[in-house]
Formats: sequence, C-alpha cells, structure tokens
Amino acid sequence: MKLSEILFEEILYHVTSKRRLRSILRNGLKVQAPKDMEDVAGVYLFGSKDDAEEAVMNWLGDRFDEDEELVLIKVDGDKVVDRSSSAAGYEVISTKDIPKEGIIGYETI
Repeated sequence: MKLSEILFEEILYHVTSKRRLRSILRNGLKVQAPKDMEDVAGVYLFGSKDDAEEAVMNWLGDRFDEDEELVLIKVDGDKVVDRSSSAAGYEVISTKDIPKEGIIGYETI
C-alpha cells in the first residue's frame, strides 16, 4: 500500500496530456466542456486507476493525438466538493474546479 493511499480516503484519477501538467500542478484542475459534450462542463475523473486506463485504451485515447504523452493525475476525493456521476457510471464529474492542493500525485501512462 502506498502512503498516498493511507493518507487519503478516496483517490480519483484524471487523464490529460503531459503538456498540460505544469499548468495543472500550478493552478489545479479547471472545469471545462469537452468539445463533443459542450453542455456538460466539469472535471472528469475516474474512480479507479483501472477504469482510467481502460478508458484510454478505448474511447478516451481517441481524444488525444496518437504521439501525445498522457499522464494520470491522482486527486484527493475530499477536494471534489460538488460532484455527479456520468450516465455511463464509471466517471465522476466535478462541477467545481479542483484546487492544486487536491492533486496528490501523477504518473505517465
């Protein structure tokens, strides 16, 4: 068990491109509307690392350039104060920005 798993009750995961990482670490995760879902703004998170990786291997990977490096950002679930679940059931949507203090780590995927 990792220290981050002991310190934080719930860890959520966000997938993004590595080129955005510096800004996210400095400013936190900001609510955005995906281009194909403009009416559903939020920070999209996954409840498990496996769900995030499976999404990248399937539909989510299509949203990024083929040669783009991706990172998996670990988020303290306690910092996600206003949330809902997606219709698919495997995503958590934060309708509020997540502060930089809510980011507890990241790894390249």
